[in-house]
Amino acid sequence: MLHIYNQVRRKLEDEHGANISGDLKGFMSAKNTIFHARCATCLAEPASQGDIQLGLDWKVTKRSEAFLARDSVDIDRVLIFATDENQRRLVIVDRWFVDGTFRVAPKQYKHLFYDSRLR
Repeated sequence: MLHIYNQVRRKLEDEHGANISGDLKGFMSAKNTIFHARCATCLAEPASQGDIQLGLDWKVTKRSEAFLARDSVDIDRVLIFATDENQRRLVIVDRWFVDGTFRVAPKQYKHLFYDSRLR
């Protein structure tokens, strides 16, 4: 994202002169503005994990495959999303690459993990 920001900034400076630089927000400010603009279109946060109601869109893929692999439905609720095929692929791959993020996880959860595979 920083690379794109710098490209756009240089293009604007070339087109409008170097004096426009002072009018542009810094990278982190621009990044935060984009994040908050995206959040404005998000659904309201549920009050608790128990208030999270998963509709059919979260349970089944567009190809009618089961997608909600696990919902522990307890005080420390854990949700796992994966198709049967993706679970089979996890078993046969040599390496898992896992990334966790805090920013997009609902406030009731500590983090969200994403995994991908390399064979």
